[in-house]
Order: sequence, then C-alpha cells, then structure tokens
Amino acid sequence: MLKSVARATARPVLVSVFLSLSPGVALMASANGADTASRPVSIPSYVAMAVADSGRPPSDTPHDASRKPAEIVAFSGIKPGMHIAEFSPGDGYYTRILSKIAGPKGRVFTVVPFASSIDARALREANKDKVLPIDQALALSDIKTYENITVLWENVGQMGGQFPLPEQVDAVFAYGNYHDLHTRALEYTDMNTKATGNPNVTGTDRAILQTMKVGGTFTVIDHVAAKDAGWSAAETLHRSDADKLKAEILTAGFVLDGESNILSNISDDHSKSADDASLRDKTDQIVLRFKKPAGALADARPKDDPVKNYYENTYVYNTGPAERHHFYHANGTYEEFGKDDMQQGWWFWDAAGHWCMVHQTPVPQRQYDFCAPDIANHQVGEKWTVYRTWRGTTEQTLLKGHVYF
Repeated sequence: MLKSVARATARPVLVSVFLSLSPGVALMASANGADTASRPVSIPSYVAMAVADSGRPPSDTPHDASRKPAEIVAFSGIKPGMHIAEFSPGDGYYTRILSKIAGPKGRVFTVVPFASSIDARALREANKDKVLPIDQALALSDIKTYENITVLWENVGQMGGQFPLPEQVDAVFAYGNYHDLHTRALEYTDMNTKATGNPNVTGTDRAILQTMKVGGTFTVIDHVAAKDAGWSAAETLHRSDADKLKAEILTAGFVLDGESNILSNISDDHSKSADDASLRDKTDQIVLRFKKPAGALADARPKDDPVKNYYENTYVYNTGPAERHHFYHANGTYEEFGKDDMQQGWWFWDAAGHWCMVHQTPVPQRQYDFCAPDIANHQVGEKWTVYRTWRGTTEQTLLKGHVYF
C-alpha cells in the first residue's frame, strides 16, 4: 500500500507547563527584534517529554548534555501539531524528538539529500554493502511510533536549487549539516544542462522560503569556522563561516528572528575538522532562527491541475528502446512501466510549481523524489517533442485509456 501524505494542518490549543533551562543558557533581545543572547528561556513540557521519551535509543541520550536538544528545540519555537521539514537528518537524533513534539496532528518531512550524479539504482549497486543515510531515515519511519514521519530522498541541486515538499510547512530545522550545501558531498548533475556541480545554495534557501508558511521559522545550527574563513572551510573542515551563512539565508529573503549562544564553545579554536573525534559534541556552533516575512515568495502550486487530462490515460515518452508508459491517478498515485522495470509511488506539486514523483517501488528507489519543471496540459491523442531530458530529444504522446506494450 502506498503511504499517503496527510494534508491537515490544524493545531491543537495548548496550555504549556514550563520547566527551567540549564544554568548559563540564555538569550537576549536585540534592537532589531531578534533574540541574540541573555534573557532566560523556558522549556515547554512537550519538549521536555519528547527529550525524555523512553523510545529514544540508548546511543542518543548520552549526547544530550552537550547537544542540549531541549534548549535547541525550545529556541526553534516548534510546537505540537506543526508540520516540520528536517534537512539532512543523519542518524535521526533530532528526527525522533521532532516527531514526538509534532504528535499525531503534526508531520515531519525528513529530507535526505540525494548526493549522487547517478540514479538511485546505480547508487545502490555501487554501495550495496553500505548503510546509506536514506536507509537510516527509512528504518525510523517504518516504526509505528514514528508514523508521522515522511521521508523524501531529494536532489536539492536540481533546477538551480530546490526543496520540494507536498505542502506548506510551519518550520524547517537543519542541525549540523547546512555547510554540506557548499561541498562535493551534494554534488549533482543537472538534468537539463548535464553540468556537474554543487547546489545553487541561495536557490535552495529560496525554495525553503517558498515552501514555508508566512511567519514560519527556519532554524539552523552548524559548526563555526574561523572568522572570514569563507566557504572553503565547508569542504575542508565541515564548518560554516557564520557571517556568510547568515548573509546567505538573509539574501534568500528570510529575516533574522533569533540568535543564541546555547552551543558556543570558546575553547574550540576552529582549526580542526568538525569530524575530528576529539571534538565530538564539543565544537563551537552557531544557532540561528530565521522567519519568513509577509510578502515573501508565495506558494506557486498550480490552481488548475495541468495533468488532469492524464488521469486514467497513458502518458508515453522516450519512444524506442527506453520507452516508458505512465498512468497517473487523481488520488495522487501513479504506475510507470518500462522495458526494464515497473515503478509505483505518489506525486505532488511543490511550492515552486514543479511536478514531483516519489518512488515507492522498486525498493532501491523507495522515497526517491524526482521533480520536473515542464509537465503541461495536453489533450488525449496529442503528440509533442521535448528536449529537456538527459536522453536528448524525445517524442511524447497521450493515449486514451491504459495502453500496454
């Protein structure tokens, strides 16, 4: 059965009991209205309960004293019932906490960057003896107690930078991995130009902005590089130049809403890699909260469905040796048959107006999210030619009913 994606966004009305914060952790309000470092913050009971949840693995909890997850999530403003996107979840340390806070009326979209210039099956074959980041996320989402998690395996480099989600979200959370957007770790091959490179980071930040509700928050925590180090430190030391990180996200259209010294560490001289074993949970880290202002990028999902004529008909493309037949359904699912395999999954329109397919079978491609910029409304019987695919020119057509080979 295909996993459905809930569309509800209702939030419960809560009266929270607050617990005191760890000694020395503080924030203060700056002149521009953003929190920056010495007013005491309280931890809501729902955050404390999520951190204290008995379902968290024993490998996670020893890190709590240094990572301060309760203080971090309280700073982010994430609440029960929210729909949240988490960028690059790693081993799921924060995913579990966010899932418990979101609760049954909320949702967590766990976005795992697709870091490869080859397709999902080839990536699996090349790494068949390894556990990939996507595997950790999928294993967590398969546990019933975390059923509000939807995993999306996405190439954020496509189309000049993207962050495709099936709905507007209340918050985006990125812990420890923002710098990867500036490294070869997320190198990709563009489907249109065939050029290989890193994502357009400002483009990705703008895509994050566009898929958020007005007033939504983007919380970024990352390892700090030496002042004026630039983005070269991202590749070599797995760190972010704090000033450049802040400026980059502001350039995308966010406003700074808060800054904290919760994870500051003056004993870190910024000279070692953040991956150095001696610095595990001891790096100096920047903690920032940005907000989507009124008037920022609006949701551009199409009002009139451009593929409505495709439902229960056959969309054929790549005629010849690589021919594929697609069957799209109004309930948001699809089947795709080719001369080499069969795929199934669900589809959605993202906030930028791209049409996105989330593969659920075959298993090696499970939750791989592929987006296309140019799906247009065609009539049954129509033929047309496109040039966008990596295969070059291809003829496409729309046939009435389910037409097989």
